[in-house]
Amino acid sequence: MLRRLGSALTAVLLAITVAVISPHVATAAPATPDTAPSPCPQPHPWPAGASQPAVVAQLARTTGIRLVGPDWRDPAYLPMIRVVWQTLDVLACTDYLHHITALHPDFTLNAAPISGWAWGDWGLTRRGAVTLDFAKWRRARADHDDGRMVRLLVHELAHAWATDRGATGYWATFQHLDARLGPISPYGARAVTENFSEIVGYYVGRCARDNPYDTGRYAAYYAFVRQTVFGGREFGPAPGRAPDCSDPGSARIVPTPVSGSPAAGRGPASPAGHLPPGELRRPPGHRPL
Repeated sequence: MLRRLGSALTAVLLAITVAVISPHVATAAPATPDTAPSPCPQPHPWPAGASQPAVVAQLARTTGIRLVGPDWRDPAYLPMIRVVWQTLDVLACTDYLHHITALHPDFTLNAAPISGWAWGDWGLTRRGAVTLDFAKWRRARADHDDGRMVRLLVHELAHAWATDRGATGYWATFQHLDARLGPISPYGARAVTENFSEIVGYYVGRCARDNPYDTGRYAAYYAFVRQTVFGGREFGPAPGRAPDCSDPGSARIVPTPVSGSPAAGRGPASPAGHLPPGELRRPPGHRPL
């Protein structure tokens, strides 16, 4: 990934539509919040009332991801932890996280301050970790834009997901799309790798404000992500249709069923936090997501 996340996963984040390029996956029809069947119902509802240490311990146990950093323990950041919980719970019906941990067996989520402006990063603040600066996420809460947090989390995870790009065919396909369609967002114009993470982040974070998929301009990116990254699963309306994010406490995510879930060929990972030569559109640098 949703102005705010609800307590249940069925009433979580964004509306997503992701397509993966594989001949083995049937393309699912666009989901609608109230009628689409769900092949992976909320596996781990948010444990309302549980202590924060118990919540964090359960999150690590259910995802199999090591959680490090001081911000997991700060009570002020419980709303941000809930965003992380519900986003990861939604992704559990795909192989998104499994692909990341297969590439990076020591993968961690680090909740800690990041020097400078960045709200999150992959492999920069801590090697082999997606780092999240919950203090900066407060801005999204103040702006009633929880979808931005969802988008940012999925964006940084996408950097870890794509470290096999040099050994697989999907990256060449994406580069052709990138050359034809251009960046999906101003931040995506900074680098081809940033544009990749943006098209994935906005796919999940459909309730992020000003989502480019609310127009039909980026339907080809949408289809690519649906097939290549999420095995044909869709979690919201087709591109060109804005999701209903009006529920004051939630935004719906209802996966649609697909037949099969392909596993793309995996190869050796690139060094964390580095862009291969020739991929930058503009001088390197990070601006807030």
